[in-house]
Amino acid sequence: MSTFFKYEDCAVTIDEQPIYASNATFSMSSDRQVEKLIDGTILKDANGKNKYVSSGPIKGQFSLQYFANSSLTNFYDILSMDESPMSGTLAGIDIAGMYLTNMSFSVEPFAMIPISLTFDVYGPIYSNNLIVDNDAISSSQISLLNGATSFISGVGVDGKIDYVTNFDYNISAQRNPHFLIGETTPSRVTIDGIEINSSINGEKFGDDLSINGNNAELTVTVKDLYNDSSYKQFGCTGEIMSQQLEVSSEDYLKGNISVKQVYK
Repeated sequence: MSTFFKYEDCAVTIDEQPIYASNATFSMSSDRQVEKLIDGTILKDANGKNKYVSSGPIKGQFSLQYFANSSLTNFYDILSMDESPMSGTLAGIDIAGMYLTNMSFSVEPFAMIPISLTFDVYGPIYSNNLIVDNDAISSSQISLLNGATSFISGVGVDGKIDYVTNFDYNISAQRNPHFLIGETTPSRVTIDGIEINSSINGEKFGDDLSINGNNAELTVTVKDLYNDSSYKQFGCTGEIMSQQLEVSSEDYLKGNISVKQVYK
């Protein structure tokens, strides 16, 4: 008889820390290409089947969404990380060689703040059997960050947009694996670029964009609903890349401003 694992039985951890994920996905892929001769003929093996060869490493992706706690112990910020690999587990599968490539979150009034993480994975992976492991799921109460007390402020967007209804923050890193001859896993995975994007939704549109650029300095502050001293700040200092104004039947006028920073 098949065994079905429920959500509460599939614990998620990152570097041995329990993560109360609302969803999680792990995938692996092999970059295999069919071999062809110069005239386009497909090579065959001894059994007459098409012959394939690896044109790249086996690479995985681990993505999850969870809610930030007020102790700020489950924030994973790319700017504070180096080239060291991380590890994780999902439903008893041990995942090594994880490198954070994207962290994003959205803030809305009176709502918990969902955080999305994406990792590139180069292994190794240990998955002999799916193991039910719910030891990491605790019934103890935790306080979560909330949009009721969080806010965004900055220079360069003053007067351009008012009455902020929600905002987004996204930071991504370009990870580049480096392999040595004879290796199937990278000797190091460098950070070749970091980009930060933030967008604000509210009212108004602001002035026309200038061909010489419009500078903006945004500061995102996420806070606990009950503990005013528990907060974390994120910056986005760059250029206003786009402005948008939208209105539709039976709805209000909506404005949007997007700011981009090339950090590295």
